[in-house]
Amino acid sequence: MLQRCVIYLFIAICSSSCGSDEPEIENACNLIDCATVSLRLEFVAAATGEDLFSNNTFDISSLQMINIQTNEAVNFYAETFGPGDRTVIVLPSFVENSTLENYQIFIPDIFDMAFRFSVEVDSDPCCLLNSYSNVAVEADDITIENTGFASYRLLF
Repeated sequence: MLQRCVIYLFIAICSSSCGSDEPEIENACNLIDCATVSLRLEFVAAATGEDLFSNNTFDISSLQMINIQTNEAVNFYAETFGPGDRTVIVLPSFVENSTLENYQIFIPDIFDMAFRFSVEVDSDPCCLLNSYSNVAVEADDITIENTGFASYRLLF
């Protein structure tokens, strides 16, 4: 009888120490590294393809962006790739859909353009995804070119 109790106790201890190999749903998101896609802009010379910040035609510290609807400054940041070869302006990501974002992008006394786009926010169980559409620019002598997913060149 004592042997049976010891065997049952041993089986109970072994069974209770078994864990599941699959993470729980709420903890699964901790295993995923989310990178929300932000709208990215390059400022390049239309004739040569040269980056206008890297060649010092434009000064990055003078670049300004205003959200026309809220009349507030847009907190963008700049990424530089290579030894000053390419500068990309990255706009903040969105948490809500917007059918029309209107920005004014300018460097005083150099250029001034209207910039607009739509954004759709899709959240899977773990990550926030931004999809951009209707991206357009309104300015004399400036055109826009789609260079990939959420990446655009402004051609001066």
